Amino acid sequence: MAIQKKILKATVVSPIFSSGADNRKLELRPTEWKALMRTVFRWASVTQETKQLYQEESELFGGADKKSHASPIRIQLVENNISVETGHLVKREGKKKAQHEFYVPGSQFSIVLRKYLEQGKSLAWYEEMLKLSTVLGGVGKRSRRGRGVITFEAMPETKEDLLIWLTERLNGLNKRQTYVIKQDEIVNKAFLKPFRRPVIEKILIGKEIGNVLAYLCDVDLAAHEVKGSHQSVYLTGSGKGRFASSLIISVVQTGNKKFYPIYTFLKSVKKNGPIKFKVDDREVFHGKLEVKKEGKQ
Repeated sequence: MAIQKKILKATVVSPIFSSGADNRKLELRPTEWKALMRTVFRWASVTQETKQLYQEESELFGGADKKSHASPIRIQLVENNISVETGHLVKREGKKKAQHEFYVPGSQFSIVLRKYLEQGKSLAWYEEMLKLSTVLGGVGKRSRRGRGVITFEAMPETKEDLLIWLTERLNGLNKRQTYVIKQDEIVNKAFLKPFRRPVIEKILIGKEIGNVLAYLCDVDLAAHEVKGSHQSVYLTGSGKGRFASSLIISVVQTGNKKFYPIYTFLKSVKKNGPIKFKVDDREVFHGKLEVKKEGKQ
C-alpha cells in the first residue's frame, strides 16, 4: 500500500521531563508516545482475557512474537519552536533534589504519523487514538502526576464537549456502549470484578485551572499529604513493590483555551490480583486538589 501521512501540530501543556539512554540529556522520543497509545488502549479496553487483549493490541500496534506483524504506524517528531529550562521534577517546599532540564509549556513541535501496512486500523483511527491518549496521560518522568502533557489543534471546545468526545472514543475502541456519562464523570459500566489488570473505572474532569504550574505544585503537595496519612495500603502508588499509582492525573486544554484536570481512576491490581483497602486514598487525593481550587476562587 502507499504510505499515508498526517502531520499534527502539538503544543506542550505541562513540563516534559523526557530522556533517552542518557538520563541527563533531554530528548523528545517518538517511542514514548507510541507506548502511551498502547497503555491507554489497555486501560480503556474491556476485553477481559489477557491473551485476547494482547492479540488485539498486537494487531493495532505490532507485536514481538513471530506470528505478529510489524507496527503499522510510525511516529516522527519535528521540533518547531522549542524552549528548554531547568527545574525541579517535584514542585514542593522542602523537597530538595537535583534539577532537570524540561520542555517548557507553550513549546511547539510536529508529530508526523505514517501508516505503512494494510494491517491495523486507518490513519484517522491512529490520529484519534493519539489525541485520546494525550488527553488521559503524559510522557516522561512523573507523567502520572500531570507532567508530559501536550495538546493539539481542533480539540473539543468546552468541558461539556470534552466529556462527550472522551465517551465516544472510549466506546469506539470497544465497539459497544460500555462508558456512560453520569453528571460530570464518565463511568465504566462493565462488570470489572473478574479483571486482573488495570482498567478504567471512571474519569472525572475537575474545575478549571487558572495556572498549570501552580496546579502541579498543588498535586505534589497533595501527594505528600496523602502519603503522610500512614495507611497500610496506598492506591496512589507505593515504592514497596513498585506499585504505580492507579490514579492518573492529566491536564487538558479545550478549544476555548481553558485548562482542566483529568482524573482517571484505574482498577487497582497488584501481583495479578485486586488490592484490598479500607480507605480509597485516590478519592482523598482528588478531594484535596479540588478543595484547594475552591479556596483560590
